[in-house]
Amino acid sequence: MLHEDLVTVTDLEPLDAAQLEELVEHHLAGSVRPESVVGLLRATAGNPLLLRELVLTAQRAGRVHEGPFGVEVEAAALPVHLVDSVRHRVTELDAEELGFVRLLALAQPWPADLVGTEDAEVLSSLRSRGLVDDGAGVGIRLTHPLLTEAVIALMSSSERAERAATAAAALRTTGRDTDRFAAVRLARVHSSVEREGSERGPDAGQVEVDCGSTLSAADLEWAAGYAASVGDAATSLSFSHAAAEAGGGFRAHVLAAAAHSVLGETDSADEQFDRAARTAQTDAERALLALRWGQHLAYRRADPVAALERATTLRAPLSADASVALDAEMVKWRLMAGVPLDAAVSTLPRLAPPPGSTDDDSADRDVDVLGRLSMGLTSAMIAAMRGDAEAARGAVAEARPLADLVSHDQPYAGELLNLSQMLSELADASIADARALAERQRVSGTPDAAGQWSYVLALIELHAGRLDRAGPLADLAVRQLAWRDFTGLSGAAIALGATAAAMSGDAGAAQALLATVDDAAHADIKVILQRAEASAWLAIPEGRAQEAAAPLTDAVAAAVQYGHHLLAALTASTAIRLGIAEAVAETLAAAATETPSRFVRLVADAATVASAKDADAAMRLVPALRSAGLDALARTFSEDAARSASASAEARRQARHVAAELASVTVREPALTRDREIDGAVLSARELQVARGAAARERSREIAVRLGISERTVNNHLANVYRKLGVASRDELAAVLRDA
Repeated sequence: MLHEDLVTVTDLEPLDAAQLEELVEHHLAGSVRPESVVGLLRATAGNPLLLRELVLTAQRAGRVHEGPFGVEVEAAALPVHLVDSVRHRVTELDAEELGFVRLLALAQPWPADLVGTEDAEVLSSLRSRGLVDDGAGVGIRLTHPLLTEAVIALMSSSERAERAATAAAALRTTGRDTDRFAAVRLARVHSSVEREGSERGPDAGQVEVDCGSTLSAADLEWAAGYAASVGDAATSLSFSHAAAEAGGGFRAHVLAAAAHSVLGETDSADEQFDRAARTAQTDAERALLALRWGQHLAYRRADPVAALERATTLRAPLSADASVALDAEMVKWRLMAGVPLDAAVSTLPRLAPPPGSTDDDSADRDVDVLGRLSMGLTSAMIAAMRGDAEAARGAVAEARPLADLVSHDQPYAGELLNLSQMLSELADASIADARALAERQRVSGTPDAAGQWSYVLALIELHAGRLDRAGPLADLAVRQLAWRDFTGLSGAAIALGATAAAMSGDAGAAQALLATVDDAAHADIKVILQRAEASAWLAIPEGRAQEAAAPLTDAVAAAVQYGHHLLAALTASTAIRLGIAEAVAETLAAAATETPSRFVRLVADAATVASAKDADAAMRLVPALRSAGLDALARTFSEDAARSASASAEARRQARHVAAELASVTVREPALTRDREIDGAVLSARELQVARGAAARERSREIAVRLGISERTVNNHLANVYRKLGVASRDELAAVLRDA
């Protein structure tokens, strides 16, 4: 049928990670562990048919099971008949072509700049046969994963080792870290590895491979660090254990501990940290141990107090120069543990990157760079949370060039800087830029940061009045952060999910979620604020306004004391929406004098006019509220002004139109019992459609055809519009819609 053109062939792009995850989760009816997604994507290159075979084969082999972070799919050998189906394409190649194909099977993607003139003709021939692809600028690779399997199946172990050695030697010449890592990986994967004991002479501490190359513990430690820096914790763990077997010491153990922590293997992480503590010999190593151990305790074990206790003990005998990175990170742990900002930073001589040069070739270079980067991260975070966008951007700009230099020890620095950058946009009341950055990073950033960005977007959608989006995003963030949380957001995400549930009217779900927040997280101001919001949404529908106001008042005041002006303003906007602006107005007005943030100033003004019940002033704030991403609050102001007896006629007209427009792009919270859509006050969605058509000079008949309703219905709607907006003609209607 294919040869007779009876079948239509549709070429599809390979599946990306998100598409593959969606398909596998649909098939398995459950969330899939992210590492399994990465493994399947790597094994199938996004080919949907091969994906189907791999998953079904894994199921038949009993290699699909529930894990702590979702369904785990372990790799299984492909059915022989599939590999045999492409074997003939390999056996018909000549010797030179087969040699190049074997190289690719082991070392793809192969750098284009390593293809010599003697291989150019071979490459051209293979390309014309559809066996290789060198497009998209990602190197040269075989066009189908089955080809890779077929080629490797036809090679003996000695042939694989020989080809791997040749490829590794070539890759080491490029000077690129990606190629160096590929070289080390090749030498290890395609070799028989034997640990040389200390009693066996001068080669002790090296791993001998049968392809003639030697991997030192330093090589393996470097590879473990590189794998960690690109988010491959499983590979990092494998290399770090190999490094320890090859005679590695502190570096191997601290990398293994960090990898175990990332993978959620907390007891194994603690064991490796203990080993690292016994092998640390310098102040720099002890400071790094305290940093990574503290991160494990604060973020993976969600216990910042334990992190501070451990770090303080390890910090005591160390020099100030060696401890800069640790001191900067401890500020975050203090804030998470409930220490006010001034006290949290009191131990730092200054909150700015210390002087140094990235060109320094001394042995202390990495310590210096790590310290400067960590100080930059903390400076950017504090400035962003205070709402000082300019200072935050400056700190981000200074720190960003340092992130790649010490990515082995601060693998998430880039995403933390992106978070501060996003918060600086929010501080400037520029929600479009903040949202765009968050959405871009959620899709294209490191997978380990997915939970961070899902949480941020859930927060944005919540205040944009899109509860239908915020709830699922918050639930997703909770799951993702349980898997990877490198900045202490898990508790806040759970409380955010509880807030969304309370807003939806599901009090039981909200209370159940709040009960799951770790006790150690209750002192974190992010959690305090979000718990206060959830509690308020639970209390207001039952008429307990005073009970709702008290925690909001305390939380907003505490947040300002902690230097979290931005989050204080977000929570304060919830108080305004719930009709208890007086609970936060005074605190927010004072906070606005402490920060240059336009966002904080805007919410402070909103609290003031809401407290004064000044509908005209509230309507003047609505455009700015919408630009800042506070559509939910803008809708509240518009609906209140539309029915306000004290509002001017012009304000009421504009309010009715804006309220109708916002009603079409936001979702009403079931928990908000006050009925704002009072008959005779706000345009319905259909009335708004008719009004826009009339203002655009469409005739009633034209509007009727476009909307699929009768002309009589259009005229009835138009009469209601005129009455509600207080206009008498289409010209006046156009003016009202234009000015709103």
